[in-house]
Amino acid sequence: MCYNYYMEKKNTSLLSALFAYLRNPRHDIKTSKQSIRSKFTDVLQYWSLGLVLAFLFGLFISYALLKTQHGEVDNYLEDFFLDGSVLIVVFLVFFFGPIIEEMTFRLVLRYSPINFSFFLLFVFLLFSQSDNIVGRFIQENFIILERSMGWYLFLFVAFVLFCLIGIAMAQAIKSSKFSIVLEYIFENYFVYIFYSLACIFAFLHIFNYYNLDNFWLLMPVLVAPQFVIGLILSYIRMRYGITWSIFYHILHNSLISIPVLVFSAISEQGNEIMDNSENFQISDLPTDDARIMMWGTYFSIFVFILIILSFISLIRDHKKHKTLDKI
Repeated sequence: MCYNYYMEKKNTSLLSALFAYLRNPRHDIKTSKQSIRSKFTDVLQYWSLGLVLAFLFGLFISYALLKTQHGEVDNYLEDFFLDGSVLIVVFLVFFFGPIIEEMTFRLVLRYSPINFSFFLLFVFLLFSQSDNIVGRFIQENFIILERSMGWYLFLFVAFVLFCLIGIAMAQAIKSSKFSIVLEYIFENYFVYIFYSLACIFAFLHIFNYYNLDNFWLLMPVLVAPQFVIGLILSYIRMRYGITWSIFYHILHNSLISIPVLVFSAISEQGNEIMDNSENFQISDLPTDDARIMMWGTYFSIFVFILIILSFISLIRDHKKHKTLDKI
């Protein structure tokens, strides 16, 4: 059954709509007219689905690494969390990262000259961070400008120029025949664009790891969770809008990052106690560390309950609609 069949039915589960769309991605899908509360509930349930799938893939990755005797894979993000400033980590991982990635890999899915122009600019922005001759040249010049102008002025000027260049590019594309070509490509080859962007999004996450000399054959396994999350994010962008895919991405990054931030906030004394104690208890920690651990534990329990309830609601909704379809 095609996606439009499910969307035309009133009794359609969220899972059925998602899987139907992934079987046949369409560029002409209409954005949902639901209330903000209804969209929030839907996205929360898709978030729980993504986390459950990511957890299952994580177990499979651990099993694959164990069976192939590769051991653990080192991750740059863990070092970044441990060595970086908490405020910088929160800003980059919780906000800047999700916004940049959604603008790069999801905004362009709904074609317009302005969306395509900013897609190109965000691709350039990502490429400028790469470790190659061009990337290093751009980074060096950015550093020179930032030092000569000051951080805040440089950020403001860069933002204004970024917007002006994007608007100028959009006007140039709109007034040319290139826009007609792009419209034709998106309308007729959208399925390839949809899955290609999801694959590229997943593949780029392989650079989160290092010491991969013996792991390249396992690369598809290592980035499988990101591929699945990328598909869900792409569907949410098309069905609910770019704002909701950014919201989902922030939720996802927050859940993964907060436990690491909690442990990075523990003092060296607290870490030594946890590492050397055979029967560790929170009360053994210094007062500040114990408070951090307690709040981290409470938050984890709350989020775990929220995920379970959302996932159960998603499955029950799906079973309910399957029953109604048989009547």
